[in-house]
Amino acid sequence: MAEELVVDRDWAEIPYFRKPWFMVLLFLVFMPAYLLVIWTGDTYSRKQGVVYRMSQKRKITTTLVVTVLMLSFLMRRFH
Repeated sequence: MAEELVVDRDWAEIPYFRKPWFMVLLFLVFMPAYLLVIWTGDTYSRKQGVVYRMSQKRKITTTLVVTVLMLSFLMRRFH
């Protein structure tokens, strides 16, 4: 069964730390905090006035990508 990604919330009531601009900033500044935010609650996006939440599949994929990036940075740093 597919996840229902459309949410019945107004964009104005979504906290700033769950919106895309903050998630991109957090990803660029501190990746572990990015992972913490996506796994402690829903993150949202908006397209043509419709609010969507991030799917479980996308959270898993994002976590794998971020983990690989962090490990590659650490390996390069301590190599």
